[in-house]
Amino acid sequence: MTGVSFPDYPEKIGEIQAGGGLTQQDVTEKNWDWDIINNRASFVGSYIFQENSMIRRVNLPDCKTVYSDAFYRCSNLSQISLPKCEYISLRAFCSCSSLEYVDLPECSFISEQAFMSCKKISYANLPECLTVGYNTFNGCTSLVEISLPKCISIIAYAFTFTG
Repeated sequence: MTGVSFPDYPEKIGEIQAGGGLTQQDVTEKNWDWDIINNRASFVGSYIFQENSMIRRVNLPDCKTVYSDAFYRCSNLSQISLPKCEYISLRAFCSCSSLEYVDLPECSFISEQAFMSCKKISYANLPECLTVGYNTFNGCTSLVEISLPKCISIIAYAFTFTG
């Protein structure tokens, strides 16, 4: 079938979200400064920056949720600043091989494999985190310190093969 179009339906990869967040359409339609993603978005949609090797830093001061695979395999991503983020979804930062420091002061839930294979993470600050999911920090071979003072649930293999 050819010639089929849906005029008011934006072409997006991953989830379609309503209001205030970063979507695939935002990324494809705007000229981004790829070195640092600095935005007032309230969420980051699934798969939006997946395998983007140009991103080095992320500063999202109003972001509450990072959906699945949003930054999966962003090989040069080294810093994330998400001061209001409450929820990190499945594989959100998985295999970000340059990511060194995780500071999520408001995050209460980190889903499965969220930081799996982020080999350079040495420190993670998660003072409000209640749940760390399955395989969350698996393969984070440089991890030497993590702060989880309120954590009540650590799921299987969360810290397998860590520093």
